[in-house]
Amino acid sequence: SFEGAMYTFVINWVPTLARSVPGGKTPGVEDFGAFAPGQGWIFSAMMICISIGGELFAGMLKVTSVERGSVVLFYAAALSMIVPIASTGFYTVLFSFLLLETCVGAFFGSMATMRSRYLPDSLQTTIMNIFRVPLNVLVVTGTRLSDHLSHSAIFAVITSWFFVAACLQLWLMVVAERKAQHKKKA
Repeated sequence: SFEGAMYTFVINWVPTLARSVPGGKTPGVEDFGAFAPGQGWIFSAMMICISIGGELFAGMLKVTSVERGSVVLFYAAALSMIVPIASTGFYTVLFSFLLLETCVGAFFGSMATMRSRYLPDSLQTTIMNIFRVPLNVLVVTGTRLSDHLSHSAIFAVITSWFFVAACLQLWLMVVAERKAQHKKKA
């Protein structure tokens, strides 16, 4: 769910910012000409945020478990995507996008850590390929959303997918903590 939301965001961030770019001809209408000069800088800032997220993930592991920290991370991603639903301000939305990209950077480390913890090496490739099917369904759905929904509605879907990921991660955290408690008692 997290990756499906992430890929849907990737498809929609440019048109969303192009609708509210300062200096655009008509507010609320995509102006790619006004947006183009800064697009590379914004993309670069997003990539820097992914790197910062990776560093924050390393720090997170020093103070909490990957399962618990990922719950916070996934909820932060969901909350960041509420902003483009509620606001059309260019800089406000841009800040929320940079926050999301920071969460994405931490997500990569989080998923790699949990994948190595929960999936046996001998089955990891098979399991990951099986889970690519529902991921691809989400990605195709997310790609098609822009043909049928407003930007606010698309970001509501993205937000809901991030919330689903956060709830599933919360469930994993509870299961992992209960299992650890049982091991301590034994």
